[in-house]
Amino acid sequence: MASIHKFQSAAQRLRVMAIISMSSIVAGCASAPLPYRQVDIGGATVTVENENWTDVKIYVIAGSTTTKLGVVPTGSRVTFKIPRVIALPAELEFLAASTRGDQVRTESISTRQGDSVLFSVEEAIVRSSLLVRH
Repeated sequence: MASIHKFQSAAQRLRVMAIISMSSIVAGCASAPLPYRQVDIGGATVTVENENWTDVKIYVIAGSTTTKLGVVPTGSRVTFKIPRVIALPAELEFLAASTRGDQVRTESISTRQGDSVLFSVEEAIVRSSLLVRH
């Protein structure tokens, strides 16, 4: 009986050591999540300044594909990465839709890797503006 007990105890210790080793390996491989405002080097970005009275949903339009980038709260500024599914260079449009139902769609702009787009959504949404930095 003593030898069986020692075997079970050794087997338990081995299991615990294996679990600790695996969790150390997993923890070592894991990295802290990046903040959503951090951008990849070389990718294009759009910074949205929302001066509208309501939060706005921001979309990027490439050809016939519309992709939601996110929401910009009223009175704030948020930078979004252009999704990797959009191959750059590309002709892009941006759409801002307020929670009141009004919206504005920008003109088409040529965007390439490394570009930085500034989309200013104004109180009167139709007066919104767009600036591209190459």
